[in-house]
Amino acid sequence: MSIWWDKQILKRQRLLVGVCVGAGLLAAWLVWNTGIRALVKPAITLGVAGFIIAHRIEKRAEFLRRAIGTPNQPWLWREEWAARELKFSTWPQVRAWRLVTGGQLVMTVLLALACLITGRIGNLPSQILWLIVGGTGFFTALCAGFTWHVTRRYRRQGRETRLRLTTLPGFVPGKFSATFDLENRRGASEGFAVLLTCQRVQNPKQATKCEVLFSLSPVEGGTVLPQANGRERLEIPVTFLIPPDALPSSRDLNQRPLVRWMLEIKARASADDYRVEFEVPVFNASQP
Repeated sequence: MSIWWDKQILKRQRLLVGVCVGAGLLAAWLVWNTGIRALVKPAITLGVAGFIIAHRIEKRAEFLRRAIGTPNQPWLWREEWAARELKFSTWPQVRAWRLVTGGQLVMTVLLALACLITGRIGNLPSQILWLIVGGTGFFTALCAGFTWHVTRRYRRQGRETRLRLTTLPGFVPGKFSATFDLENRRGASEGFAVLLTCQRVQNPKQATKCEVLFSLSPVEGGTVLPQANGRERLEIPVTFLIPPDALPSSRDLNQRPLVRWMLEIKARASADDYRVEFEVPVFNASQP
């Protein structure tokens, strides 16, 4: 987003959100109260886009208010950093795919019942309807496969991993400390590996396309063997020494290239694909 757009968000936040939400409500009205089939898909698209944009405007406005309130403390601009606790979980993906699969299943069952009971819907003959049922059923099966995949990944990733920031922020040069809170993985017999990396990226959405500037191993903690004594969760404290020639995190998220610090934890055992990473705040001590 440009500086001009950020100013418009701060000045006209309520108006922008109102317009986006109004577009969503108008779309819902078009879908439910008109018989023009051609308007259904554009209305749904308009409604979903309106609510998504409204949500992003609210998040951006909150970020800008934090930045204005604490101009020399960029580690407080992000809500999760200010709260000193970061969370990783794929549960939102699991929930979304379950809703999609459930909706597709209901649609398939209703179409099949319509074919069996009436033999036709409107002017469509039963042969065309059965083809539609078959296509819908095939798509439902694909959705069920994706649902199984994301659910399996959710369980293998330990459902939810938390990172508590003991040091807020890490300074260049200086120490950075944090504590991982994760599910007790009895299958990870070889413990865990922890790594802190400084990355330069052109596009944050393409996480794999980055240049690693620094890779740091913890000077304290980092290797903990899972306990088989009934504990449900593990706590792994780690501490890193950040060298004086390291680059700080980018203050402006729109800056390109973007410098960020990523803290990664993964299971050492090759049979366990557990791997989670968090973006953590590391800034220059002399120029916060």
